[in-house]
Amino acid sequence: IRDVAREELGANSPLKRCTFGSFRLDRYPDVVDDEVGVNQRAHMKDNFEYCKEYAENFTSDSRGIFMYGKTGLGKTHLSLAIANVLIDKGYDIYYGSIQSIMDKLEAEHFGRLPREDSIKEDILTCDLLIIDDLGTEFSTQYTNAELYNIINSRMLASLPTIISTNLDIDDIGERYSERIVSRIMGNSEAMYFCGKDIRQF
Repeated sequence: IRDVAREELGANSPLKRCTFGSFRLDRYPDVVDDEVGVNQRAHMKDNFEYCKEYAENFTSDSRGIFMYGKTGLGKTHLSLAIANVLIDKGYDIYYGSIQSIMDKLEAEHFGRLPREDSIKEDILTCDLLIIDDLGTEFSTQYTNAELYNIINSRMLASLPTIISTNLDIDDIGERYSERIVSRIMGNSEAMYFCGKDIRQF
């Protein structure tokens, strides 16, 4: 079952490459980040340790995590590292980019997705939902309503969600309704990612 879960998740993500063991803290500059006044490497070490502890102590009613910062700073890597650990523990994980999730939900809503490929129930009931690249989706009334439904339904069920975005807090507030922002921030640990694009190494 674990192998099947890993294969399914890996089909939509770089799961195999994203482990805690392969996360390289030495790729983050040992200098102060001017935006928030913290040492980048030390700050990212704190993020790394939090995510590792989160995976080790996870329960289906854990708080979510809201990862934000510029592209290429390890948000996807650490969220999938958590997924790797939790799959081994037998938890049900669903991962997808926000655009992929919205495309599938829209196809399902309008009857263009085969019944066996239905994802809505999985998204709403899985032990951990990982939404990647929030803010890159094509924003419509439908997508905003679906995002609210996902966030609100999982909050009411006390199910955690990990969300990553390249937007900062102010951008999130401008792009989404107060109801969505309030539910995301009120039920998640906000985690700022800093440094230089590690994909360039």
